[in-house]
Amino acid sequence: MNEEKIINKIRDIKEIYQLEDFTKDNRKFIDPYRINPNDSIYIPGAADIVNQYFERFFEDVKTNNEKDVYKIGEYLHEINDNRLGYTNYESEPKGKGFCVKDLLNIYKSAKENENLIDKMPDILVFARNIGPDKISDLTTNIIYEYLYYFTEYIIKKYSLTFERKNIKRYIWNMRENRWINREFRVPLLYGKPILFLPDEIVCSSLIFSYKTTYTHCFMNTFKANPKILNIVRYRKDGGIEADCGKIKELYPQNRDTVEKFGKEYRSNYEAYRDDLLKDFWRGKYIGK
Repeated sequence: MNEEKIINKIRDIKEIYQLEDFTKDNRKFIDPYRINPNDSIYIPGAADIVNQYFERFFEDVKTNNEKDVYKIGEYLHEINDNRLGYTNYESEPKGKGFCVKDLLNIYKSAKENENLIDKMPDILVFARNIGPDKISDLTTNIIYEYLYYFTEYIIKKYSLTFERKNIKRYIWNMRENRWINREFRVPLLYGKPILFLPDEIVCSSLIFSYKTTYTHCFMNTFKANPKILNIVRYRKDGGIEADCGKIKELYPQNRDTVEKFGKEYRSNYEAYRDDLLKDFWRGKYIGK
């Protein structure tokens, strides 16, 4: 079966995220906090292994354990099989992305803003040197084995036929809490390994990031309580409402603003964060 026929069959599969282009990187990302721990029928256990890895990294930040950060990041690398990332759309995936150096940079940035960090999601919001592409690459490394078996499930269910190639990957072993080297017989599309992804975990904006926090936490707080900043405009009925245009002009959507608001309106942020962590469905209202 040639590539065009395979892709035509893939386009009818509802369970997977539909890439715009199977030969280039697509500007979408895997969001670790969209992996529902209570209802992930396609990659059961993936949320648990992500949480284990993240909690170990978070503990390293809180205990100044840079040596362990290197240990848990030693075998990280960019995995282009999912065709996601920031590579120019006209270019092929370059495979020179995420590595242990990036994890160490996130660690150092988290240390610089440690007064704002009480839980792992805070690192994604307040640390510098971090973005959706890096979080997506890190998550892909952690759950590669789960995505591989999900891909095999899709191939078998829909009777897809691919050329194959044996490759070795380091995967995170939850039981041993370390990287182990394993060999996989991966499917190839256009001569390169391919991973299918559950639609539910792919997005254009992460649930926890400075951009979504600015919009869905702080701006919504100011809309609901215009007198907090007291930057208001008067309605025809004599009432007041937050002047969102003026707020955005004075406090633009950037990391400095989110850090400032994170300090000054900490209780609002913590309530927003904890609601998202407690009630998974709330994440559906953060734009995909």
